[in-house]
Amino acid sequence: MNRLGTSRLRGVLGAAVIAIVALSLVSTAASQSAVQGHWWQPWSPLATPHAPLPPLALIATPEIVPQAYLPLAQRDYHTPHWLYYGTKAACGRDTTDEGDLGLAAWHNWGPGPDDMPDNYARSFWCVSDDYMGSYLSLAAAAATADFNTGVRGRVWLVLNEPDCDWNEDNCGTMTIDGDKVCGKPRKAAARYHTVYQTIKGADPYAKMFVGGVLAVGNISGTGCKRGRWWWAEFVDKMDDEGWLAEIEGVHIHGYPGATSSCSDIWPEGDNWCMSDFEEDVEYWYSHYHANQGGGIGVDLSDRPIWITEAGCVKFNAGLHDYAAEHGEEAAWSLCRDRVMDPIVDWFDGQDEYEVLFWFITSEDGDNQWRPQFLIVNAAELTPLGAYWSSWEP
Repeated sequence: MNRLGTSRLRGVLGAAVIAIVALSLVSTAASQSAVQGHWWQPWSPLATPHAPLPPLALIATPEIVPQAYLPLAQRDYHTPHWLYYGTKAACGRDTTDEGDLGLAAWHNWGPGPDDMPDNYARSFWCVSDDYMGSYLSLAAAAATADFNTGVRGRVWLVLNEPDCDWNEDNCGTMTIDGDKVCGKPRKAAARYHTVYQTIKGADPYAKMFVGGVLAVGNISGTGCKRGRWWWAEFVDKMDDEGWLAEIEGVHIHGYPGATSSCSDIWPEGDNWCMSDFEEDVEYWYSHYHANQGGGIGVDLSDRPIWITEAGCVKFNAGLHDYAAEHGEEAAWSLCRDRVMDPIVDWFDGQDEYEVLFWFITSEDGDNQWRPQFLIVNAAELTPLGAYWSSWEP
């Protein structure tokens, strides 16, 4: 092991301590030694090299100290809340259509161009073979741009429905070494470790959220019904390898209407399967995040958890039919009254999930999800958009 010279080490430590004390975040900084191109952190009980990180002393006037520099016992995954001040968010593929929604955060399932707004959450859609080459390089370039331009705390949402193999919109249909991602969560964990190292190596301030599980209310079965099993296996692999600290945040998808009990209430009923939705996401938090019931074997409740998709997806076909008969305004209002309003009521009454994303703002050139659009005609708010805009969490 080649160690830094004494004088250089003192200089690095001195600058680090000054930066940390000035920010009142920690009282001491860990020494760092160069080992095989990685910045070794001797305080870590994991005793493994992390992604390449620049010396703390070389980071000009940091607003926050990167969590990667802190001992595990001193890491705070919730505070400060980085760039995202608020809890109201949305997702949509048209990056120009934010309108007057007042979003704390938004994403469009991709890493995005280098110069994205501060409230944009970058995504890394899958860890399949197709995404570990040029796509990974694209993500690294975006992370480097954030670091070089002074963006501090950009969130990355890694994986999009890895537990599902319905269609090409699910990461789970993609393959790792010939095996579908939905059937190989442990392989996916190893790939996530590589993604984590790459992005954090480019931007140590980045906040890595992983998950994107859709079937949060299903334990076994085929297709999209193994979300709990998938996540438990993924986390177990991360724990086994000593990578648990690389889960800096968790994100899931939550949609009313995921169980068979919902099939006979369209369009009647007060709320479409909201009781199932609430039970599913609350059970997920208690058993598969906080581990109160032994679902995953470790406690992740010190990490933030976001719902990065929620909406009327399960009723989309019915909403199209309803719009054809009663008009788009009526369909948007129906989705608002039966799903959006009760989800908001639930979200306002809980303190476990930090951010709620509505699916979907808009989708340029594609009307598949139009009954759930917040915005049409570039900037016009639908009844859903007007409600979302006026919501003050």
